[in-house]
Amino acid sequence: MDCSAMSKVFLASVASCNHSQDAQMLLVNELKAALQRTLSLPEIANKYSHINTLANLVSVLIEACPGSQAQQKTPHFLKPMPTQSMNQVRGMPLCPGLS
Repeated sequence: MDCSAMSKVFLASVASCNHSQDAQMLLVNELKAALQRTLSLPEIANKYSHINTLANLVSVLIEACPGSQAQQKTPHFLKPMPTQSMNQVRGMPLCPGLS
């Protein structure tokens, strides 16, 4: 497994940590900052490659997040009690102007 794939697995595991909202918020904020830094680069050949990589990473992180309890196919007697917490990766738009 190459470093890129291992990095995606690590970041996906952080994104799936519903019990650690601080870690999820940090991940979302760092991803937003990386996208903003990339968008502010001058027009160079690999700028769009960086944007594509970050967009793919967003997709990986969203897919790694467990769904809300309404989306999961679990019998009602096995479902955990609802909590006030929310998955920060799914709940926070990456680019508020694009939503």
